[in-house]
Formats: sequence, structure tokens, C-alpha cells
Amino acid sequence: MIAYILGAHGVGKTTVLNLLKEKLGENWIIINFADEMLPLIEKLGISRDEMRTKLDLITYRKTQNEASKNIKKKIRKNKGKNFIIDSHAVVPTQFGLWPAFPLNIIKRIKPDIIIYIYATPQEIMKRRKKDLSRKRSLNINEIKEELETSEFYCYIYSVLSGAPLFKVHNKEGKLEETVKEILEVISKYKSR
Repeated sequence: MIAYILGAHGVGKTTVLNLLKEKLGENWIIINFADEMLPLIEKLGISRDEMRTKLDLITYRKTQNEASKNIKKKIRKNKGKNFIIDSHAVVPTQFGLWPAFPLNIIKRIKPDIIIYIYATPQEIMKRRKKDLSRKRSLNINEIKEELETSEFYCYIYSVLSGAPLFKVHNKEGKLEETVKEILEVISKYKSR
């Protein structure tokens, strides 16, 4: 099984996935898409946060494509395992909001399910203010735009892949509930 778990920057996805990994066990491998891109962009002298602002569109696309090929190799190498592809649904770049999963990547790493983690703009603003290690917008209108576009793109990814889409609200202070809901979604889908 391949599950995409997607969300906007600051939605709490990493925190959710850290607890989810503990609950899922060894038969699951979580692959962070940006982590797969990182070694490729570091060769260009660009950091993780800078990739959204310093890469030209052609280089970004090539890097994204190469990372997806590396992910596909990992999936093939680990037959019998289940995978979560952890990513943002959209990537704010200097060229606008870029899809994290263009059609060529969806075809290469076809999801069985898509789980979209969301939060309110106010919850995201609060989380972004706490995480000073990352360079993320604190403009509420930009956060709203990213959330709206992320949800819209998840619908598109669902249509293009044929995978069902599930939306899970990561409410402030309700981490256990969020993880429980994701586990229920995965369990229901796997039992089909």
C-alpha cells in the first residue's frame, strides 16, 4: 500500500507522522519527499528552505523528478512493505504555488489512498510562529491561499490517481485523536 499524507506548511504533519510511525510498526516506511530532494539540491549549494525561492523552475522540476525516481527505487527494493509519502500538497515557490505531485510523479508513485491533513489558518499561524527554525510566511492571507490550494490540489491528485481522498483535521492539542483517525482510515482501506 502507498499512502500520500499531505498538508500545508505548518499544519503539524511532521508531529502527526512521528507518532503515527510509532503506532504503525515496522511494516511501514515513511518517506519525506523533500528529504529525497535535499541531497540533490545541496549539490547546488541550496538549503531545504531556499529550494522554494532559489531554484529556477526547470531545475526544480528536474530535482522533483529525480527524487520521485529515487522513491520508486526504494519502494521496489522493499517489496511487501507499506509506504507513506510525506509531502506538502503544494509548494510555494517564486513562480507561484507548484504542485508537489505533477502527473508524471503520480504515475510513477501511484497512491492507493490520499490523506490530507489540515488545520485552521489560525492554528497554522500559531504553529509557524513557534517554529522559528523554518522560513514560512506569517501572512494570514497567504496561509489561507496555501490551505485552499492544498485542498484543491488533493482533489486533483485523487482524480488523477483514482485514489480515495480522506481529510483529517489536526486540531490544536488533539494529536492522539488525529493519529487515531488516520489509523482508522488506513485500517478501513487495507481491509478492502
